Amino acid sequence: MAGEAGREFKRTSVFRMFAAELRNTTHTLDKNGGDPYESQYFLTPSGEAVSKVMMVGVAIEKEDIGTDQPFWRMRISDPTGGIMVYAGQYQAEAAQIIGNMKIPCIVAVVGKPKVYEPDGGAIVSIRPDTVVEVDDAARSSFIVDAAGQLLSRVKEMKATPDAERIKRTRAIYESITPAALLDIADMAVKSLLPQQEEPEKEKGKGEQKDAGAEQKAPAPEQKPPEQKAPANPEDKPGAKPPADKKSAKRQSSNKPAAKKEEPKPEPSSEDLIAQAKDYIYRELLAKKHLNLGKIPEILTARGLDPNKVDWEIAVKKLMHEGMCVERKLGELNAV
Repeated sequence: MAGEAGREFKRTSVFRMFAAELRNTTHTLDKNGGDPYESQYFLTPSGEAVSKVMMVGVAIEKEDIGTDQPFWRMRISDPTGGIMVYAGQYQAEAAQIIGNMKIPCIVAVVGKPKVYEPDGGAIVSIRPDTVVEVDDAARSSFIVDAAGQLLSRVKEMKATPDAERIKRTRAIYESITPAALLDIADMAVKSLLPQQEEPEKEKGKGEQKDAGAEQKAPAPEQKPPEQKAPANPEDKPGAKPPADKKSAKRQSSNKPAAKKEEPKPEPSSEDLIAQAKDYIYRELLAKKHLNLGKIPEILTARGLDPNKVDWEIAVKKLMHEGMCVERKLGELNAV
């Protein structure tokens, strides 16, 4: 890993990260010394050591789960997924802001990652230093900047595959390839494109193609250049269809080619969430309890990419429908 001087520099760095990478940042790095106030670093799947991160997304729900005093749990979502933010007495200013916040709204959160490791998995959340409500323009700017940072980290991974830090990263996060990280950046940037832009382009292309076909088509009275004069009266225009096999074959060859089947549309986010909900509930029924950190593995085994489906929403739906409860942080129990 980086030397001590590098660590000192990184202490003041705030890394812009998307939820899909941050919630997979589960490896805790050892501290260098015995200083109890030394920052805790985590190794990201893109090979960076981070102690403080920034995320911008939509705050879609919040809940005070405290007993003696307020302890807020807020879920924020970006184009790549969602992550939880917890704020209590040690994040008093952020907790107050969350408590007064009207949901939904766009927020920028700067804070420290926190990895909770119950039996069988790891759950990543953020302990916020600051929570600020921002506008849509700020979110768009963040997506561009965060995608640029992620692309730079992936580029470094590819350029120095034999570096000790990169080899260690690939060994820890075997299933998260550079290509998967690039998909995260691509997914985020594509969210900035107007939804109707692509269909209009395709429609325009189709109209141009049809128009061109009409211009190239020969006029009805014109005879194709390679066509010869009919050798017998039956071949004249207006004659009855020939009965012999060769003529029938020649006629069938003039029939328009069958239309190619259009590719099936990709499932919507709602469809993916419904599939994830079904798979999670089946696993709950089989095992009676389920660690949240294991859900990405379950979805992957079922053929769903956990980075492309907002499975936390599926969990919330199950809880709201009374099909499971979270009696212990990070562990679901079937009802």
